[in-house]
Amino acid sequence: MNSPLTFPSSMSADAQSLIKGLLTRDPDQRLGGEGVKAHPFFSDIDWHKLENREITPPWVPPVRSETDVSQIDDVFKGEEAVDSIQAPGVLKDLDDDDMDVFKGFTFAGDKTLE
Repeated sequence: MNSPLTFPSSMSADAQSLIKGLLTRDPDQRLGGEGVKAHPFFSDIDWHKLENREITPPWVPPVRSETDVSQIDDVFKGEEAVDSIQAPGVLKDLDDDDMDVFKGFTFAGDKTLE
C-alpha cells in the first residue's frame, strides 16, 4: 500500500499508465468509469459494439456442462472447501426463482455453527 509501483520492462507504457491510474491512492484522483474507457490502453475497443455484444471474443472456453471444471487449474480443484457464514440479508433481493438454485444447499457446515 505504501511502496512505489514497479513494472516489468516488458509492460507497455499504456498498460503501466492504466494500472497507475487504477491504483491511485487518492480515490478522488483515481481513474474510473469513462476515464478507463477513454484511456489509450483501450484505444482499439469499440465500446458501443462491446456493450451491444457485437464483438466476438478472441477465445470462448468450451462448456461441456454446468459442472464442467476443465478450465480450472488442478491446484485449485484439490483445495478443501471451507465453510463460511452467510451475512444476514445478503440474499434478500433474490426472488423465489433465484432462490431455487440454493435448494438443498447450506451456507455453513455443522463445524462452523458450533
